[in-house]
Amino acid sequence: MNGRSLIALSVTIFAAGCQPPAPEGFARFVPAPEIARQALSTALEGWREGKAAGLIETVSPHVYLIDKRLRDGRKLDSFEILGEFPADNARGFAARLKFAGEGPDEPALARYLVLGIDPLWIYRQEDLEMFLHWMHAMDEPKGDEISKGSP
Repeated sequence: MNGRSLIALSVTIFAAGCQPPAPEGFARFVPAPEIARQALSTALEGWREGKAAGLIETVSPHVYLIDKRLRDGRKLDSFEILGEFPADNARGFAARLKFAGEGPDEPALARYLVLGIDPLWIYRQEDLEMFLHWMHAMDEPKGDEISKGSP
């Protein structure tokens, strides 16, 4: 074996040993920042265009957005992804949302968590926390429910 071959073999062995370890546990379900940001942008664009909630299969990896305001029929007029924030076991992004019918000075700030492989699940942070704690939004009782003394 000549000197060049020995150097090439040494560099190859050294480079193979310097590979970062593959993520283990839940960390393997945290997408790369650029993939997560693109998925959030795709999901919010679909909402802005009036597409129904659910799985977005026109992109790879597929994307699924969970946001109670989308289910409630709120119309998204515009959005801006402000940047990433630290999150445990997910990729977190803050976004400024402007809904149709609201004044120009009333944008909503939302925090989204992106996780998964395919599909990528995008949860509004509040919705995920409620789900994880087995909670739900409490609706105001209707007048007839109060008078009937419903349980």
